[in-house]
Amino acid sequence: MKPGDYRDLIEIYQRTIDEAKEPKLPPGKGEEKAATVEVVETVAEVERRIRERGDIHAVVFVSRGMKREAEKFATTYPSVRTIVFTGLVPEGKVIWIDKNWATNSKVIQDIILN
Repeated sequence: MKPGDYRDLIEIYQRTIDEAKEPKLPPGKGEEKAATVEVVETVAEVERRIRERGDIHAVVFVSRGMKREAEKFATTYPSVRTIVFTGLVPEGKVIWIDKNWATNSKVIQDIILN
């Protein structure tokens, strides 16, 4: 991907999460925003925010090229969900998919057939 393509992808992910809603508690009281999204350029910036605020639930890397950084981050901050989106799934390797993610026929088809 070209650098501009990454920016477009990041904007899609950001918009998708910004629009996510979850039910308010107690049930029946409507919905509220599920998350607040912040885009940062470096792992060091995420780590600074964790130290300052401690309210980071998930960190998303948008390239398998950051595999080492993602693995180190996940080890250092095991309570933070660490996610790597990649277009390059290694050939001949096991592909692990959480059963909870394969929740409808379209997703299952995409995982298995694509």
